[in-house]
Amino acid sequence: MKGYIFVELFEKRIKSFLSVSGAGPERLHLTTVKDLQNSGMIKLYFCPEEEWEFCSDEERVLIKEIIIDEIPQVKSGTVAIDLLGRIENRVTLLLTVLLDGEPCQEIAVDLSSLSKSPSLKYFIIPPLLIFLLLILYLLFLKSYFQSTPAAITPGPPVPTATAEEKIIPAFTPVLIYFNPESAKLSFGAKEKLENLLTVLKVRSSGTLYITGYCALYGSERGREKLSLQRALNVETYLINSSWKTEKKAEVRGLGGRNPVTTDRTKQHLNRRVEIGFLFD
Repeated sequence: MKGYIFVELFEKRIKSFLSVSGAGPERLHLTTVKDLQNSGMIKLYFCPEEEWEFCSDEERVLIKEIIIDEIPQVKSGTVAIDLLGRIENRVTLLLTVLLDGEPCQEIAVDLSSLSKSPSLKYFIIPPLLIFLLLILYLLFLKSYFQSTPAAITPGPPVPTATAEEKIIPAFTPVLIYFNPESAKLSFGAKEKLENLLTVLKVRSSGTLYITGYCALYGSERGREKLSLQRALNVETYLINSSWKTEKKAEVRGLGGRNPVTTDRTKQHLNRRVEIGFLFD
């Protein structure tokens, strides 16, 4: 067993005494700390580190309290108090307390339990630390699976739109966004369409283009199907809201073509329908 014995004198001073693995014996000279002191307590601590300051409060193990009575009441620093100590068989601390050179106490301290002390460094990992690590691991898993779409794998390379598929609208396209794997219009999307209707009612001569898109997950066939359904839902909402035009709207689903971004963390920008209008 490796470690060191420290002495606390009358709750005032800490002094290094001896090594548990040392041969000994060791002698430590002490004295009173205040005038007319007639009694006091000496505390012995075990610490795994050679320097007291390097030990945490949990690592400092109190192993013995020694009460010294009948100290001559004189000026502080006058009375000599000596500790003689040695380790026997690496498990027993043998102490002799001398008061002005005369033995006043003989003490034996069993150190065998210190090798099993849970307060010593490296002997066990505190349960609280294990609990905190487990919580952090679970939070990591939750964050990972929320940010990674389940059961959706990236499809083939994103195709670019052909010249025929690029529409230059007469006004800035209106963008309608959707939730993952959904073609349902949200409340905010319906508000945008209501605002668009006020513009379309005064622009009846032309063609309305409604083009649906998807995030870059799954197969291109699945993306085209979902993007077309999104575009059709937009057209249906406009028609049910009394929108009329001389020409039928051009409704298409282009799947993953013309992506706004290829960043996996920003795929919500690709789940959209673009609405444009061209004059005749």
